[in-house]
Amino acid sequence: MTNARGVPTPLTPPGGIHRFGRRILDDPAHDPYRASGKWAAGTQCSGCGAQFMHGHWAWQKNPAPAASSKHLCPACQRVHDHQPAGYLTLDGPTLSTHRDEILALARHEAARASADHPLQRVMDIIEHEDRVEITTTDIHVPPRIGQALHRAHHGELAISYGHDEISVRVHWTG
Repeated sequence: MTNARGVPTPLTPPGGIHRFGRRILDDPAHDPYRASGKWAAGTQCSGCGAQFMHGHWAWQKNPAPAASSKHLCPACQRVHDHQPAGYLTLDGPTLSTHRDEILALARHEAARASADHPLQRVMDIIEHEDRVEITTTDIHVPPRIGQALHRAHHGELAISYGHDEISVRVHWTG
């Protein structure tokens, strides 16, 4: 098992900040859409209907009791605030020739992700003549769609995570 605090580098003064490479390990990530605590079990999202059960948001077959508390889940809050966590840009000659097939694959992958994880959703799909821009509520959906497109149509895939890994930009050129 590795040391969770990392190893001081030669540039770290005695008693200084522990780093792993260029990354400070003790620096907490700050995601404004991540709750600082847990909601009560049975809390239902007033936007999408997902329920907070067993420590996470999930789709439930049984409706929540009428007395359960209502709160926007992080995904619905992002949609309400127009603040996506993931950006996916699709372009290239393959997109222009197979646009319907590529968009169907992207929607299918997004639906599969959302079926298992209610917080992983597509916010918007904006179609331009030469490219398509997809925004998502989570950082896991754009790489998933990009990798599915890369497997199916090859092309070039570039994934870059933002500071503290709370945002992602994916660019697929086919």
